[in-house]
Amino acid sequence: MTNDADARPPFDPDLFVNHDQALREIEERAQELVAAGANFERFQRRLLRVKGAVGLGKSWLMCRAQEQIHEKFEGVLVYRLCLVDDAAALRLGQPWEKSFPAGPAAGALSPAELASETLKWLIRCTVEARGAEPRWLDQPADLQALGARLKGELDATGRPCVLLVDGLDELPPPPIPGEPGAVRLLADFLLIPLVQRGGVFVVLAARNPPAEAVQTDLYRPEISTYAYDIDLRPFTQPDIEKQLELAATRADVTGVPLKAAEQAAEILATGGGSPLANLRLAQKLDPVTAEWPDPGQVALESVDGYLAGLPVDLRDCFF
Repeated sequence: MTNDADARPPFDPDLFVNHDQALREIEERAQELVAAGANFERFQRRLLRVKGAVGLGKSWLMCRAQEQIHEKFEGVLVYRLCLVDDAAALRLGQPWEKSFPAGPAAGALSPAELASETLKWLIRCTVEARGAEPRWLDQPADLQALGARLKGELDATGRPCVLLVDGLDELPPPPIPGEPGAVRLLADFLLIPLVQRGGVFVVLAARNPPAEAVQTDLYRPEISTYAYDIDLRPFTQPDIEKQLELAATRADVTGVPLKAAEQAAEILATGGGSPLANLRLAQKLDPVTAEWPDPGQVALESVDGYLAGLPVDLRDCFF
């Protein structure tokens, strides 16, 4: 059984299942972005909020979307910014072509520092995408100046950009009540300027129901003019069967026994259709009989309204 530190399994494209509709939506908007070219006004649906409960596969969807856009749309800048990982650490993204080292823990950064580091990362990615040397990023600069520089660098590339943002709603609240938090600062100096400029398609992964900061700062008129939402749906029984069949082919990595798919109906009834819950429940199965050693471990439970049916001892994997 895995522990809290790896509650979200590393993305594996060979194990990606479902969410085809959401993936198709992202690809269609990317196609519209490319077709609009320099005529930014032709592309109006510039920000998509992908909403779903904890464990529904939002992070894996963002990884898959990054792969697909990179493969299908030559010349598009595609950046995936994962702000918070399972250890609440800031990871300053990994654009498809390059990899940058992990940043400091999010808790060690003020909201302004986090917003600054994020903008600098995007500037660095964009400068290097046109073969130039990113300079002066180690110098102090206010958020307004960094936002203006990012806009200028995107203009200089002349290329459309897809920005996939994960973990925005998991950032810690501001240390001083009443002060602007990281979500507000990123909305003010990154998201709003980008969607108003055009030439960019932003995809935000967020929990549903949304966190208070997300509801306050990411549904403002300046964003909502260009934004729309889609909801991820729980897995059906056939989805779970396919997921567990694939996972069982990688049992050495996933810990899912070969016959786990035979328990798809009970896993659905217990885990509520969450792909992460599916894996966790399947890992509880006996590797030979594919049955639970203690049926009491899979008694129906509810975890804060997000994931119905998780065993009590699995709660810490999610919260």
